Amino acid sequence: MIVRSDDQVCELLTPEEIKATLNWKTSPRRLPKTGEYSAPECGWFVSDEPNAMGVSVLLFRWAEPGQGKQAFADKLSSVCRGARQDVQGVGDEAVACGGFWVRKKDIYFCITARNVARDAGISWREADTTLARYIMARLP
Repeated sequence: MIVRSDDQVCELLTPEEIKATLNWKTSPRRLPKTGEYSAPECGWFVSDEPNAMGVSVLLFRWAEPGQGKQAFADKLSSVCRGARQDVQGVGDEAVACGGFWVRKKDIYFCITARNVARDAGISWREADTTLARYIMARLP
């Protein structure tokens, strides 16, 4: 399936992919649009509790061809304050800073662990990379 609309943000990943990657049983939940661009976001959480552990994906789509690369650079400039690590081999560009940011053509997204200690026995670089590849397969 190819995700072509913001309304499909919760179709970027499946609960089975989260379980295979993180060994968590989750269910998707559309999150309220917030922030500067009111981008769509979906979270995959282990329960319905407000502070449940999980992972979320924030999706940015650009209607005008060729704007995605600059928009991605601008977004990183605003969110990457301090440590920033470029990641090779994922999408057209990928950066780890306050989340795992990936660009594919004129669309980019951020994968963020929610309410999870970053040292919770998970290789986050491997998990982020695996989840990003699932997502990229669903983007045009």
